Amino acid sequence: MAGPATSSNNLILFAALIVGGFLLAIQSSMAPATTHIADTTAKDAMVLDLQEQVLNLQRRLDRLPSGKHNKLSEPGQHVKFNVGGPDDDDDTTEGAHVSKQDMATLLAKLEEHEATEEKYQAAVFELETQLAEVKRQRALAKEHADDMQRASSLLKAHEDRMHRNSGVVPVDTGDSNDNNAPVVKADKPPAATTDQDLDEITRHAQFGVQGLAQWDPDYEVRRLPPSKMDESELTSQVECLGTAHNRSCLFTNLFMDHNGLFTVHVRGAKPAIFSTPSEYAVNRDGKFGHLWNPAQREYANIEEIHQALSKKEDRVTSYKGYGLYYHTMWASNVGHGLWDGLYPAFISLIRFNRHLKPLRMMPSLPEDRGAPCGPPNTKGCQAREIMKKFGKRGLLKLQDMQRLTKEGHILHFERVIIGSGNMAQRYTLPDLTLPGALEFDAVSLYRKQMFWSHDVPLPAYRPNRPLSEISAIIIDNRRYSKEEKAVFEQLSVHLAQENMKVQYIHYKDYYPFEEQLKLLAENDIYISGPGTGMMLQPFMADGSVMVNVQDNFQRHGVVHVSAEEEYVTESTSYMRGLYYDSAIRLQGIQLPEMVRVVREAFQLVASGFAIPVPPRMNLSPEGLVFVEACDLNPGACKQMLAEMNGLVPPWQCVADGWASFVVHEVGGYQEGFVPPDGKNASCTMPREEVRRLRLKYADKLGQRKELVQQKPVALPPVPTLSPEDDDFGDLPLKKEDRPVYFLHVHKAGGTPFCKAAKAHSLKLSDPQWNCNGRGDDPSYNKGEGGLHNNDWTCQERLAVVQEQQVEFFAVETMFHLDDLKCDADFYFAMVLRHPIERLMDHIAFESQFWAESWEITKTWMTTDTPDAKNIRRGSAVMDNYLTRVVLGEPTYSKPLGSLTREDLTKAKDVLKQMLIFSYSDLKTQAAAMTKCYFKWPVLTGNDYLRDENHSAGVKAHLQKFGDDGVAKLVKLNELDMELYAFGMQRAEMLYRACVDS
Repeated sequence: MAGPATSSNNLILFAALIVGGFLLAIQSSMAPATTHIADTTAKDAMVLDLQEQVLNLQRRLDRLPSGKHNKLSEPGQHVKFNVGGPDDDDDTTEGAHVSKQDMATLLAKLEEHEATEEKYQAAVFELETQLAEVKRQRALAKEHADDMQRASSLLKAHEDRMHRNSGVVPVDTGDSNDNNAPVVKADKPPAATTDQDLDEITRHAQFGVQGLAQWDPDYEVRRLPPSKMDESELTSQVECLGTAHNRSCLFTNLFMDHNGLFTVHVRGAKPAIFSTPSEYAVNRDGKFGHLWNPAQREYANIEEIHQALSKKEDRVTSYKGYGLYYHTMWASNVGHGLWDGLYPAFISLIRFNRHLKPLRMMPSLPEDRGAPCGPPNTKGCQAREIMKKFGKRGLLKLQDMQRLTKEGHILHFERVIIGSGNMAQRYTLPDLTLPGALEFDAVSLYRKQMFWSHDVPLPAYRPNRPLSEISAIIIDNRRYSKEEKAVFEQLSVHLAQENMKVQYIHYKDYYPFEEQLKLLAENDIYISGPGTGMMLQPFMADGSVMVNVQDNFQRHGVVHVSAEEEYVTESTSYMRGLYYDSAIRLQGIQLPEMVRVVREAFQLVASGFAIPVPPRMNLSPEGLVFVEACDLNPGACKQMLAEMNGLVPPWQCVADGWASFVVHEVGGYQEGFVPPDGKNASCTMPREEVRRLRLKYADKLGQRKELVQQKPVALPPVPTLSPEDDDFGDLPLKKEDRPVYFLHVHKAGGTPFCKAAKAHSLKLSDPQWNCNGRGDDPSYNKGEGGLHNNDWTCQERLAVVQEQQVEFFAVETMFHLDDLKCDADFYFAMVLRHPIERLMDHIAFESQFWAESWEITKTWMTTDTPDAKNIRRGSAVMDNYLTRVVLGEPTYSKPLGSLTREDLTKAKDVLKQMLIFSYSDLKTQAAAMTKCYFKWPVLTGNDYLRDENHSAGVKAHLQKFGDDGVAKLVKLNELDMELYAFGMQRAEMLYRACVDS
């Protein structure tokens, strides 16, 4: 057996031989101009990717602790490294495969020869020097390849035009193996000259593809007669990688109609995998989703498939190329959109070696209203704009796909990659890294794809620089107090005297996203507190430093120090992470500590540091306690993570699922904790191990402090009606065939009725948002009848409803008194909620989308700020909102404080003609009342018609307003309080009549 030194020399010799092969490959790629472009591109890609394999392997070997298993693959599976550059579409090239057994062997050798570490590092340094020469040579080869590619692109475009002008439209069967051929890049398709061409090749925008910057024939949208599609374009295939809980699948020939996505098969010739749906079930959500399969449709032969696809229309809309289909969670927040939606799906791209290659994005963006995105309106749409560019072949939203299929289109997708399960940023792992960060180096590749797709250069590692060439940015965060922001201003002035540049920035000043990437590329130190502001740190360059100023997290009557998203920093092995001193963080952000930690960050960048950063070096003291406790008690850790990640109850463990909550025993991790709802909230944790480790790190850990509990601010009581006010209207007539006209007062509990209508398969408006037609939705408030459809008469509205055969529709803007003239044709209904409770929920929900702080709403109590175009904000929201909505215009736009008891009387008359549900009684009464009045059968397991739990936001904002503020609101909303009391009496009368009958 060879000794340690001999084995190490063998390893070094092996690595040197690889580099020698790299240089030979580069020299052979420097071919004359006559060399075929495909050969040049292939060699160019090979050199780039072999180089990356060595660096990635070294990074993975250095970061994987001894004895640890990869988290996203089963034992015996192979890790598939990237083979191919940004423009390489070669599906057939077999990459370098390193099994887990081989990797374990390499790790064992490295551990066995720790004594030769110095010699090994010297060899690595020599290899890196040679690799730098490889990069230089590659750049020269790339210049030559680019010239050839441009020439080839022009030639191919000319050939395409010749095909079209000859009247021949080539049909791509998907069988071509020449995927190394250069992509034709043009601003628009070559000019078509015949009616047949115009019919067959349509513009992408007509079929939902947004943000397409350049036309690519390999990603063409075609209109094909089914009879022109052969078996290779019709029958479905699937290939899957990964385990059941986080599987990734590549579907070939996936179809969609109004019933959803489906696969197509010839009976008797279906691939075996389709006989066991569990083997290709995927999770489309990064977290909290469920396993899903597309439906299967079998036919006797190809001719029968042609006939079935031709039933609705004579052509199929076919999307060529690769698509990435995934669902997003809270995508209105760019941090969640990027890391709980896009990042989990990106891991599936890595598995199939489709990263850094053209791709059509196919997300579900249910919160996206399609509004133009740009300052000052970037919140809620920026994730969509990023996704448009991420694959360089545009964005096709699931919602647009559904719209097209409702119009009768049948959609065909050549190839679709699906699979995001349990790979989102809030899916906690025992080592506090992001899923895929170690196994696939996914965070580094995600950064690379982000810069590549947005055409922004990613800087190289730049150590050994003077302080004057280093700069830091502090990211604005709404969690900072005015005093803390003042400290940051002082910090910039103080460090400027030491030749250190520190700038406080607002991301809203850097738009579009390319400008934010440029900002990150130009700076070296990223200073931020937890939250969304922290989520762009992985897009910093190699050698950067993240300074986490941490947060004083308040929940459950306890305040404690928390680094929160520190798992992102731990996953960026090309950056260092520093933390504001946890032991003194409860005192607030202080200048001396900020100077200390930022000065350390500058020194780190200036001197440089080893990349990859060793595991656990980027964790906070709380993070270290968490991961070490998991080391000591893996059984309890496994159960804790299952609860924390929502795989098993209780849900409280998800809400409190932060490492700091475990370490400081807060909320569900506190012994004997009982939440406000009284439900079980006891979360598993390695308690004894955590307590021992708290002693070990006592001088570094943050503190936990019990807060002085404020007396809860209660909802004001409902007023008592006067004795003469006893006419609550007549019972409604039988519904018969009348459609339900549902007046949805914003944040009063109308959404459960929309869900129930869908569960009963009722015909809704088309298009619809939360059962609201265009013009009747708070966002889509302009319809055929103008703003809020106020210009419609009841007969005009009725004509539209009858034309679409609508059975249930909602109006979530304001009522139109003229519609009462059609009481024989509409069945009017609504939900009433306590006016102050509804207002608190309104502010809690909407303030997350307002540019201003929620405190701006207090000024609406005293300053007239009419905004009839946006019924979600302005003084009308604070001043008898219910009465204004019920009476509609012109009452809604009356000045602050100008409504009278005459308006109240009119509003009561409207309520007398409504079927009224009580929000507080939905759980006990709604099912019986909808059965009685709507004739809806009670569905087994139906939980839609229930009182929604929005108590947290209501309670929080009651506390913010305080007793005095709530008393002022009650005074301002006297008419609404009485109208609500009146409505509750009518709701009780209707329920009793239903029960008695």
